[in-house]
Amino acid sequence: MEKVLTINQVTILNYMDIVPLFDHYRIFYKKDSSIKEAKTFLLDRITNNQSIIFAVYLYANIVGFAQIYYSFSYVNLLHNWILNDLYVVEEARQKGCCPILVNYNN
Repeated sequence: MEKVLTINQVTILNYMDIVPLFDHYRIFYKKDSSIKEAKTFLLDRITNNQSIIFAVYLYANIVGFAQIYYSFSYVNLLHNWILNDLYVVEEARQKGCCPILVNYNN
């Protein structure tokens, strides 16, 4: 059976989908669990246009997310994106569920 993957940009309408994953991501890096803080942080990034977040779904189940931040290269006079946060649920790791996001144009 073929994997059915979808990648959607996270918005104010669907950001709650990734809140539990974002909390698990922080726990992975030895931070205390806090759904409230995860929710606030993500909502702030979205409403202030400070990052772009993508959610990855496998068969309509969320399995990961990637968060990118806009930056600049003043030497090269270019803008670029920094991939700072990437998380995949343990059961979906190493199964090709989170393809690298390239050539994103906004």
